[in-house]
Amino acid sequence: MIRGDIILVRNNGALFDKIRKAMRSEYDHVGIMLTENTLIDATPTSGVAVRKLEVFDGLDVKVYRLKNQYLPNIDKMLDYCLDKVGSRYDIIQTLCLYIFIILGIKKTLNPIDMQNAFVCSELVAQAAEFSGFSFNEDMATDRITPADIITSDKVLKVGE
Repeated sequence: MIRGDIILVRNNGALFDKIRKAMRSEYDHVGIMLTENTLIDATPTSGVAVRKLEVFDGLDVKVYRLKNQYLPNIDKMLDYCLDKVGSRYDIIQTLCLYIFIILGIKKTLNPIDMQNAFVCSELVAQAAEFSGFSFNEDMATDRITPADIITSDKVLKVGE
């Protein structure tokens, strides 16, 4: 893994199974590599933080990389994420997203979004927009899920 790689995680447990089902996603968490052994992500327990990659030892982790034309954006993406370190996790937005998904509410509607608080996929999506591109031009960054990031035409799965 290299700086700027996008890390997708499949956590274990019934709660995560339900989260993935609600999001219609194979993965329930996303972060972006800062160094070869640290990443920046947003979690309910840490908010936006730099963490060691080893926190995902034993879990299903997949690596995606920006396509060549977006590689120059990595430094700006990471600058954005680093600027947000210490921000809170947006639990209200998470609850709204799950309710919207479960009820089939269109992704064009926006959930309640707390200022200066992030869910994992929102952090990565906003970092991309800050750097000059969008994973999905038709969707607000606070509606993007891990599945939306990895199905974007901006990324490639590493190792395939």
